[in-house]
Amino acid sequence: MIERIKSVKLDKKQVFDCLFLLYYGVVFTRFFLDTTMLPYITWNIEVLYIIGITIGVLKLAVDRRMKTWELIVFGLTITVAMLQYYHRPDEYVLAFAVLFIGAYNVDYRKMLKVYLGLGISYTVFVVIGCLLGYIENLTFTLWNGNVRNSFGFNYPTDFTAHLFFFIAVWCILRYEKITWIEIGVFAAVMLWSYFGCYARNNTICIGLVIMLCILEKVLPSEKKFALRENKVLKAVCVMIPFLIIGGMIFLSLIYNDGNAILSKLNDVFNSRFQLGKYGFVEYGLSPWGKLIEMQGFGRIEGGMENLWNTGLSYFVLDCSYVNILLQFGVVLFCVLVILQFVEMVRNYQADCLFLLMIYIVICIQCAVEHHYLEIAYNPLLFFSMIKYGKFNNK
Repeated sequence: MIERIKSVKLDKKQVFDCLFLLYYGVVFTRFFLDTTMLPYITWNIEVLYIIGITIGVLKLAVDRRMKTWELIVFGLTITVAMLQYYHRPDEYVLAFAVLFIGAYNVDYRKMLKVYLGLGISYTVFVVIGCLLGYIENLTFTLWNGNVRNSFGFNYPTDFTAHLFFFIAVWCILRYEKITWIEIGVFAAVMLWSYFGCYARNNTICIGLVIMLCILEKVLPSEKKFALRENKVLKAVCVMIPFLIIGGMIFLSLIYNDGNAILSKLNDVFNSRFQLGKYGFVEYGLSPWGKLIEMQGFGRIEGGMENLWNTGLSYFVLDCSYVNILLQFGVVLFCVLVILQFVEMVRNYQADCLFLLMIYIVICIQCAVEHHYLEIAYNPLLFFSMIKYGKFNNK
């Protein structure tokens, strides 16, 4: 037995990968808890990120296989993130930079499994605590009589955004192995998202993911292979996210209450363009962004009804792309767009059509909600540097 133990050779890369995944779980927990109605926990931020940087640097020292283009993208991202943090300190940027260092060449499955395992466990705990009365359930009665429940989270859409990303990540991991039972569970979650929280955007996005899963189940293998090999289709899928990003920013910039078409679009998107326009006019563009004080309905006792009693005005830049552009500046925004492009091109080259389409749905979700750069929601932030291994559609 002792000889067998001695014969086991520890791979340094595997050791540091495991340390990084453990660290990612801690950072994810830190940000996830902030999306709930649980009391805020004080974290020693300096120690937390010093540990992360140490793990990341040692991991890079062990794994010396970085390609030239990876080195350029990696260096650009870390440099810009650090400059961004220097000019306007924000923990989201710091966490992104530290995790970006450690995520290099980590198997995507392992990282997504950590996200999914912790995220679902925490969500079940919070929802049960809410139903038992231990965690506050914020309720919001809309003008049309619909009642939105937050189920222990800061806001109903914060809760349903978690559900959407869980389903998207589950589908990435399972892909061709997804069963009709799983699709049925997704449909039940979609109905819960709508009737329990009246979260239209997340309901639609979950529905789109379900449609992709159904197509995967019903299309014959020959047809699926032909679609994966269709370069035009894949190229279109690569471009759509950037059209969404550019479209949301452009429509916010040109928004005018007097334009009937823009006004109607603004109503459909629940005032996203009007709020975005206000943000551009009030704060303007800058290289490194500005601290913008925002106030929504979330985490306010009594919910929507009591917001006005606080004397505060509602203002939230819910569109992720406008939010990042104004809060974190043009430079970091451009780097994130480059990383998105790298991710899409890698999927194009690997014939990962399903993942390309999942990206499109995520971009739609983030066009209406502000979760693109949030560690608690979007684990695909690091996919430009992550190791894909064998994707299930190959």
